[in-house]
Amino acid sequence: IPLWKEGESIEIKGEVKFPGFYSIKTGETLYDVIKRAGGITEHAFAQGAIFSRENLREKEDEQRERLIAQLESGLATATLSAKDSEEASQAQTAARAMLARLRNTESQGRLVIDLSKIIKEVEQSELIAKSGDLLVVPEIPYAVSVSGEVQFPSSHLHEDKLVLSDYLNRSGGFTQNADKDRTFVVKANGSVMTKGGNAWFGNRDGSHSISPGDVIVVP
Repeated sequence: IPLWKEGESIEIKGEVKFPGFYSIKTGETLYDVIKRAGGITEHAFAQGAIFSRENLREKEDEQRERLIAQLESGLATATLSAKDSEEASQAQTAARAMLARLRNTESQGRLVIDLSKIIKEVEQSELIAKSGDLLVVPEIPYAVSVSGEVQFPSSHLHEDKLVLSDYLNRSGGFTQNADKDRTFVVKANGSVMTKGGNAWFGNRDGSHSISPGDVIVVP
């Protein structure tokens, strides 16, 4: 088979007709591989598809190691410059907690894609499949999650008529520590919507902007 490379494959999971590993050839697109997988099922939530790539995971690993080194250096500096032992202890505790979270974080290598457009052939020629790629197509969700500085972080059934403030109110509203102006929404496809520059954010008519699978985050 012309241009075939032995051992190169991508994995497709979730709501496609034939999940599994698919061998790929040079220049083959993600759309081509999805077609070979039989396309998505009637239960698929294309807007929430998660696509990750191996070289992006490697870059994230490198960035995390660089940040860890910077934090370790900063920890040493903060300890030496602290005015008293209590201040030094607080600096060490905060930095060590952050270092522990970084070390335990697994790189995702996620690339935000619009699977809905890809399967409609609008963008099929633009995203070339590469060995190690992973596509996960989830089931249709029915909830919107609210997390962070609200009184009761929880998930709520999605309703078309509800807007951002409605979901926040259903979680009890903001806590006294909430940074209201920096509230943001993580869309199901991984993109992030913020208040700045997004007219929908505070618009009562923008109910379509909160979709099933979205996560509202209050820092």
